[in-house]
Amino acid sequence: MAFQLNKPLVITPDDLRAEYAEAVLETCVVADADVSVIELKGSGAVTCAQGLITNDIEDPGDGAVLYAAFLTTKGMIISDAWVTRDGETVSLIVPSRAGGSVGALLDRSVPPRLAQVKDISAETTVLRLVGPRSLEVASRAGLHVPDPGRSVWCLLGSIKCFVSRPTEPSPFSLQINSVTRDAQQIRDSLLRTGGDPGPDTALELARILAGWPSVGNEIGEKTLPQEVRFDELNGISYTKGCYTGQETVARLHFRGHANRGLVGLTWEGQPNLGDDEIVQGEKNIGRVCSMAWLDPIDQYIGIGSVRLSSDVSKPVIAAGVEANIIELPFHFDW
Repeated sequence: MAFQLNKPLVITPDDLRAEYAEAVLETCVVADADVSVIELKGSGAVTCAQGLITNDIEDPGDGAVLYAAFLTTKGMIISDAWVTRDGETVSLIVPSRAGGSVGALLDRSVPPRLAQVKDISAETTVLRLVGPRSLEVASRAGLHVPDPGRSVWCLLGSIKCFVSRPTEPSPFSLQINSVTRDAQQIRDSLLRTGGDPGPDTALELARILAGWPSVGNEIGEKTLPQEVRFDELNGISYTKGCYTGQETVARLHFRGHANRGLVGLTWEGQPNLGDDEIVQGEKNIGRVCSMAWLDPIDQYIGIGSVRLSSDVSKPVIAAGVEANIIELPFHFDW
């Protein structure tokens, strides 16, 4: 199942209090990720995953964590995913709204003699830490902080958890998987050492600031990876073996270019939160995908998808109000 594009995701001041926004920018927020967790387990788990995702899970070896996508045979994104490797187990962490689609794809594609597919979402909690002090908070809590691009098992007291640290760029600093019954103790340890408990909208703000796409907002049923920054986000390998949808992705990379791309948007005024049109002159050049109120600068920011033939140096009318297009990710002088 591919996803229709929604009206813009909007985070208003009522959705994310100022202290949480400030913590995302200055300290550390600990929040539950709204995800599904699906395991491939068995001697052929790595090989099966390698043939289904856009990135290379074989080459970095045991303990890898990376960003990737599942594609249709025509190269359109079914879902993005964070992928970890632990021995003969590959864990696929996908947006919860895409869990059913990815699970169905795996059931169709993975031979049971090579690997078993199991959705462990109901018994697993995924915590994500965002903010510049996230690694410090985790270390003080007693968690082992792995090197970038690596995942490790560690003990927090008697609690076993799986800690992943993505490479830069990333929309979060650390990801912690645990059995759900142990998650509150992990949260409590992180809060005691300086983390702030945050809602999932804090993760969405961090995602927008990082210029990261999400299913249903930036990613729809006809979206190609290169249209939503997968090259910049290290989400595609052009040197690995074959995978579903590779022909379209490789052809676009080596012989063509994407017609659309993601950009940052800033508004001085109040945008119309129900409007998604981006206009330049009298011509529609794209759509607003996500927007969020950023309290420290007292204005809305957002992600838009625009035709790359447009003159992005000129102002546009986005969500009914004059806006400026800027390069992603967002950078502000606080």
